[in-house]
Amino acid sequence: NQIEGVSDHQRSTLAKSLAKSLGILVGGPGVGKTRTAAAIIKACAAQHGLSNVAVAGPTGKSAVHITAAMNGYDLPLEATTIHRLLGVSRNGHDKKGWGFIHNAANPLPYRFVFVDEVSMLDVDLAANLFAACQPGTHILLIGDTGQLPPVGHGAPLRDLIAAGVGCGELTEIWRNAGDIVKGCSPFAQADRSCRVRHWTLTPVRTSSIGNLGRPVDQWIAWNGCYKTSRRRSTGCC
Repeated sequence: NQIEGVSDHQRSTLAKSLAKSLGILVGGPGVGKTRTAAAIIKACAAQHGLSNVAVAGPTGKSAVHITAAMNGYDLPLEATTIHRLLGVSRNGHDKKGWGFIHNAANPLPYRFVFVDEVSMLDVDLAANLFAACQPGTHILLIGDTGQLPPVGHGAPLRDLIAAGVGCGELTEIWRNAGDIVKGCSPFAQADRSCRVRHWTLTPVRTSSIGNLGRPVDQWIAWNGCYKTSRRRSTGCC
């Protein structure tokens, strides 16, 4: 109720997304995902300080877009790629492998983590991100189920929605007076529904699914979010 600058529909949608420590905010083009995300980020920054808020995207282009959008809403923060947020470094006994500075043993210092364009987030990177978030961190995943799926293994956005993670979907059209987007919306919604159920995926390794499952299960146990039984998959997820 303390979030300003959003419509009643956006406020009720956010309530679904923010009911637990891990939440998802989805919607098609022109429905105000960026505006709604900016409103909640601004509210978190006002109450807890910008230093406790991290905003990231899966690619450099998405990070630049998010930064420009946030600055347009008077939020002086710089979004980063997820890789930069976690900090890429050499690891292994010979220091010739690759890993992340922030992990379960060295978690991120932020209380709030917002990730945009999560339809492109693959299993391995999602697993590393969840593992690096300490107990009590609030994570909001933002994206469009009708956008590009991951290039890498799996589809965490689809699977988390299917697993019952709190998800709010924005449907009100705001962009370009709404005429073009409204005209395309019925077709986009039908395609989006189909993608959620039957997303064409790269075959995944069983180990990759396990890598995502462990941090998510630990996350759920830490925060007492959900009581679900998770089914492991072999082959394609």
